[in-house]
Amino acid sequence: MSDNSPQNNAREPHEHAGDDERLGPEEAARQHSLLSDEVASLRRRLAESPSRTRDLENRVLQLQASLSTVSSQNERLVRTLKEAREQIVTLKSEVDRLAQPPSAYGLIIESYDDATVDILTGGRKMRVAVSPAVDPADLSAGREVMLNEALNVVATCGYERIGEVVMIKELLDDDRVLVVAHAD
Repeated sequence: MSDNSPQNNAREPHEHAGDDERLGPEEAARQHSLLSDEVASLRRRLAESPSRTRDLENRVLQLQASLSTVSSQNERLVRTLKEAREQIVTLKSEVDRLAQPPSAYGLIIESYDDATVDILTGGRKMRVAVSPAVDPADLSAGREVMLNEALNVVATCGYERIGEVVMIKELLDDDRVLVVAHAD
């Protein structure tokens, strides 16, 4: 047999235990040398075992410390990401609010039962629709209203407080007066 592995070498003497008398001195010396080498190797491994165990235990402790550090860093990152997400949501809502088109205003001239009103805006008289969210009782003549992009009434405001000062010349009816303006 040319295989020198420890298992095969360990079996050879047992297989030939009764044949020791037939082994030559050279063969017995060779097997003795092989067995001595194997015993020495096993003793070295046994002697290294406690130091290797200590090395492995130290490595485990280092890995546990690293894991603890990484876990705390991960928790901080999660908190930071949550805070950043909240800030992004807040900023997005602010950007959306600022990106809305401007609202126009108009003055109600007359309101109708079919959820429309005549308004005066930008020097033009128009009949526009009223949003269902607006209370029809609030739609009185002279009331300022907010208009959306499609020029529909979406909210009622107060009454306009500024304007030209005029003198009443004559009272024509309950809701009509003749006035003298600055340029008249």
